[in-house]
Amino acid sequence: MSGHSKWATTHRQKEIVDAKRGAIFTKFANIISIAAKRGGDPDANPSLRAAIDRAREVSMPKDNIERAIKKGTGELGGAQVEELYYEGIGPLNMQVIVKCVTDNRNRSASSVRHAFTKVGGSFGAVMWNFEQAGVIMIEAAELSTKKINFDEFELELIDNGARDLDQADEGLTIYTSLADFHPQY
Repeated sequence: MSGHSKWATTHRQKEIVDAKRGAIFTKFANIISIAAKRGGDPDANPSLRAAIDRAREVSMPKDNIERAIKKGTGELGGAQVEELYYEGIGPLNMQVIVKCVTDNRNRSASSVRHAFTKVGGSFGAVMWNFEQAGVIMIEAAELSTKKINFDEFELELIDNGARDLDQADEGLTIYTSLADFHPQY
C-alpha cells in the first residue's frame, strides 16, 4: 500500500525507469558520435546507419540522434568521445583486447589497468595475434526453409568475397574482410 501519497511511489518508479533510459541513450549517443566521425551521412556511412537503427529500436528521440551526429562531425562543441583499444595479458597468459568509448583517456586507462592488475594481468602488445573480420551467421532453420543448394550458395559467397565458411548444426558462419562486410551499393 502506498500510504497517503500514490505519487511518491509513482515518482520513485519513474526515476528508476528514466535513469535506465538515460544510460541507454547516452551509450547509443556515444556510438553514433564515433560512427559519425567517419562521415555524417547515414547513406554513405554503413556503421552510422546501423548505429542509428539500433538507437531507434530503443526509442531514442530524433533530436538526440541528430545532436550525437553533430557532435561526432564536430559541429557541436564539448568533450569529444573517442574509441580506444587496450591490449593486455590476463590470467593464465590469456590475450585480451579491450575496446572502449570514452571522453577521458586517463580515466579509462586507469580503470582498465586496475581491472587487469586485479586479476593478475598487465598491459602488453597482443594485437599482432588477432585479425578483424566480418562475421555473418545464418541459422540452420533459415537455410532449410529457403531450400538453398549449399554448393551453389558456397560458390556465390566465395565470388562475393567470403574468405571462409563454417557449416555446423546451428547454421552457417561466413567470414569476410571488413571492407566486404559493409559493401557500398
